[in-house]
Amino acid sequence: MTALCLFGGAFDPPHRTHLRIVQAALAQLPVERLVVVPTGAHPHKGHCGLAPAPTRLELCQLAFGQVDRVEISDFEVRRERASYTVETLEHFREYVTAGERPYWIIGSDNLAVLPTWHRHRDVLRLAVLVTFPRVGFAVTEQLLSGLDLSDAQRAEIAAHVLNTSPDNVSSSEIRRRIGAGLATDDLLPPAVARRIQELGLYREVGG
Repeated sequence: MTALCLFGGAFDPPHRTHLRIVQAALAQLPVERLVVVPTGAHPHKGHCGLAPAPTRLELCQLAFGQVDRVEISDFEVRRERASYTVETLEHFREYVTAGERPYWIIGSDNLAVLPTWHRHRDVLRLAVLVTFPRVGFAVTEQLLSGLDLSDAQRAEIAAHVLNTSPDNVSSSEIRRRIGAGLATDDLLPPAVARRIQELGLYREVGG
């Protein structure tokens, strides 16, 4: 059994689809625990538009903290600079058996840009990528054939796609809806929705 699964992201904010992905991973992957890793400064987004890292960490604790076998890590939040996936995987290497690779969950929309990731070949050496489907980004042979990867790496990615239905829920759309004064309760875990309201988050987001 691979002991560890990691799920990184901005989680700005964490929503019901994130929770559904976590539950699917726990049900479908042979893992003992899943660690949610909210970003500090995102390598591709910087600080632009993100809620403060400690706030997003708190929201993740509210969203996932009561799920059995799930932990929330502040590893990237504590860093004073952007944290790359490969560095996070190197950090968590000490938490798995020697020679074992943890699972790393990403959205299928990220596969097309995977070769642009910092040390992307090391990412694939250190982790087994597990994708969750996003609308319009099916994990197809055509998509994988266009990536700067080996045949073995493409085959491994194709073999590790979560069996979940894709949807259009996104953190950016939730932020837009909050900024426009629209309801989002059906998209957020209740505790997350309450805390966002208490803190007045995303109210200046428009469009």
